[in-house]
Amino acid sequence: MKKWIFLSLLVLIPTRIWSQQDSLTINFKNGKHVTIALSQIRKITFDSLTASVSERPIGAHSLEVSAIYPNPLNRGTIISFNMATGGNVHIAIHTIKGDLIKTLFLSNCEAGINKIEWNGLDDHAISVPSGEYLCEIRFKNEVLIKKMEIVR
Repeated sequence: MKKWIFLSLLVLIPTRIWSQQDSLTINFKNGKHVTIALSQIRKITFDSLTASVSERPIGAHSLEVSAIYPNPLNRGTIISFNMATGGNVHIAIHTIKGDLIKTLFLSNCEAGINKIEWNGLDDHAISVPSGEYLCEIRFKNEVLIKKMEIVR
């Protein structure tokens, strides 16, 4: 019981959280860190959370979402993103709760504006119901998440 209380208090003041291949490491302001195997995590709950954002000058990003149109969508949408350099892009559609429903992979995208259409179907070719969804775009070390809404 005491160990849980100690970890609970530490979770209130994390400075950085990142995930490696099969573990989650949390760095705290006091210099200590905790590494937990992802397979051992069943639920993470925060009583209080403070986030800090590191501002970068405009144009310092290697990836920017140009548009998700239409949004809200009915049948499908175009996801448009701008890349400073070329490379592979991973796009995933999640429910608002974080469940993965569709994975898209674009290889050898060129620098500049790229577009991909999502037809509103999950990985099993089943139409997803009305609701809020998250579009996750990964390129190199950047991850962008944009909210989408489906109205059927």
